[in-house]
Amino acid sequence: MGIREKIRGIETLLIGNRVTAIGSALLAGGIGATALEGFEAAGITTGLAIAAGGVMVSYTGLGHNIKKIYDRTSAHIKRFGKIDKRYFNKTLGSDRYSNLAGYCQLQAMYLACRDISPEILPEFYQLKSEQTKNIVPNF
Repeated sequence: MGIREKIRGIETLLIGNRVTAIGSALLAGGIGATALEGFEAAGITTGLAIAAGGVMVSYTGLGHNIKKIYDRTSAHIKRFGKIDKRYFNKTLGSDRYSNLAGYCQLQAMYLACRDISPEILPEFYQLKSEQTKNIVPNF
């Protein structure tokens, strides 16, 4: 594995999934504010930021869940040259019927398309519009 692939993997883990990125920022900000203000002075907002960040980061498995799907989708694209409808639906599972759930899987597939074969991004967006109700944008 070259340096480029390692950097892509780190970007996918920490930044690629916006849920993980926002959760990490909330955790860091809340912990930093607590450290600066002292435990007694930290308010309810700081506590809520830490709690929300912790939930978001743990929900995504610290980004490892998206990395697994990213790696699997990358291999699929390299093998078949596209994402087929069956793979797409299997990866999303029942989350494809929700407006919000399934974002992490979609983001992993989007990142794999973007990194491996950007010319198939229109196919990804077409599958997303046809096969899901998800309203969260992938970028």
